[in-house]
Amino acid sequence: MIDVKTILQNIGYQNLKDFGGWYRTRPLYRASDNDTVLAINKTNGYWYDYKLCRGGNLSELEIGRASCRE
Repeated sequence: MIDVKTILQNIGYQNLKDFGGWYRTRPLYRASDNDTVLAINKTNGYWYDYKLCRGGNLSELEIGRASCRE
């Protein structure tokens, strides 16, 4: 089992808000003033950006490719 929180903290996501089975935070791959627009599943790392209406797997956040999908 992967430790999603540790991985997120290691890549720069420090302000993680606990929303049950999800963490919510600002995306690092684009400008945002919304602290909860990015949701990341605590178990599998799947993420969803509610502004962009896009999601993906944790490895995309790790290598910074989320912004390339815009």
